[in-house]
Amino acid sequence: MNKKSFCPHFIVITRLFVLCLLLIAPIQAQQTNYSTRSTVDLYTDLETAKKLPCGQRDEAIKIGKIIIERFDDGELNNQTNKQVIDWAKKEIFVIEEEDKACRIENSLDTLYENYKTAKKSPCGERNRAIVIGKRIIELYADSEVNQVFIEFIRKDIPKIEEADRICNRNNSYDRSYKAKNWRGFFAVSKEIIAEEGDSRLALDVMLTLTSVGLKITAYDKSNTYNSETVYYAKKAIELIEAGVRTQARWGIYEPYESREKTLGWLNYTIGYISYFRLKENKKAIPYFYQAAQYDMEFK
Repeated sequence: MNKKSFCPHFIVITRLFVLCLLLIAPIQAQQTNYSTRSTVDLYTDLETAKKLPCGQRDEAIKIGKIIIERFDDGELNNQTNKQVIDWAKKEIFVIEEEDKACRIENSLDTLYENYKTAKKSPCGERNRAIVIGKRIIELYADSEVNQVFIEFIRKDIPKIEEADRICNRNNSYDRSYKAKNWRGFFAVSKEIIAEEGDSRLALDVMLTLTSVGLKITAYDKSNTYNSETVYYAKKAIELIEAGVRTQARWGIYEPYESREKTLGWLNYTIGYISYFRLKENKKAIPYFYQAAQYDMEFK
């Protein structure tokens, strides 16, 4: 059963009873905007107005008070009138309390405190801060007094979104490597390289990619990533010879430790895949020769 649609029997009975009372009640004209509305119509109007968003139900309260006026005979001797009035007062009380709490919750001070707290969540998990920030803009964008404040929030949200996107990207990189999900690992590696250009991070990612690619082809006997491995190995050599250094230890995972070893392994990787997998023997020889020029484990 849908809990949201479930309504206890006693509530249904109470509402039906009140509606019956309204149906048989005399209609007394009032000098208000609702003076021409029947009492039953007012009941319907109240139920509709109650469904408006929290903090926007002043009309429901107004209608409730009009219903009370129509049934208040000054002495409340009539039991029927008293029951309708008690029902309307209860409705008004509930709406007022809910709207009061809503206004406090949506006040600029409360929202901003919640925004600052949500921003302290771990990188990649700050969607709540983004939602609250957008809520602040939605509610207070027209406030001239708070324009400087609103503009700060407006500029801050894209920064959080971008930082979280990068964190999620990097987390995906870490997870795919640790899970040996090589398809996902190569995909996110290429995404990072494309976004980071010729940066130190991009170089580190290239070096780990080529190391993984060599192991996959040499030990797993899979040729799936040979082309990407050779391509990025050559790209990494170009960056290193152009003076780019890494931000880690020459590779994020499986680091090569030094510039010399890195260049040696990159040339060996290209030579190995070209010779044993791509059957491009003549193209492989210069890379084997170059690898031998470095003080390496396999020299």
